[in-house]
Amino acid sequence: MQKSLKQRFLRMVNDYHGLINSICRMYSKESNFEDIRQDVLLQLWRAYPNFRGESTAKTWIYRVCLNTILAKRRDESRRPKYVAMDEDTAPQAVSLPFADDHMQQLHFLVQQLSDLDNAITLLHLEGYAHKEIAEILQLTPTNVSTRFNRIKSKLKKMYKRMTYGME
Repeated sequence: MQKSLKQRFLRMVNDYHGLINSICRMYSKESNFEDIRQDVLLQLWRAYPNFRGESTAKTWIYRVCLNTILAKRRDESRRPKYVAMDEDTAPQAVSLPFADDHMQQLHFLVQQLSDLDNAITLLHLEGYAHKEIAEILQLTPTNVSTRFNRIKSKLKKMYKRMTYGME
């Protein structure tokens, strides 16, 4: 007897809930993690009937999650933001609480990259090959390789500037 669409979807979400949560955490602040996660789960449900199995479930989930999050960020960036400024909301100097921790610094720097460069870097750090990254982000492997080399150079410059105050 074949499982219902809903049962297959719930099993897939259960199998990959760690991946879904980590992608949502990478692109959210603590305050909007649940909202982003709900948007992603809703989009996964909407897209699930069209999943043809041409890629692995993991690749498909990553693509849907990333596209959902990036589309939401584009929509939010187009909306005007009105913020009342007082002493509590005035911009403060950026400080790294764990400045000795190189991974914390790397995470901070990666967050400063564009959304696409951020995605390429995080996928690379998770161990994906350039071909898999290209499939997930719908780019060519050559484009991923070129972009990743540029990202490494950019991160090195950013790190030197942050650490030593030099270019």
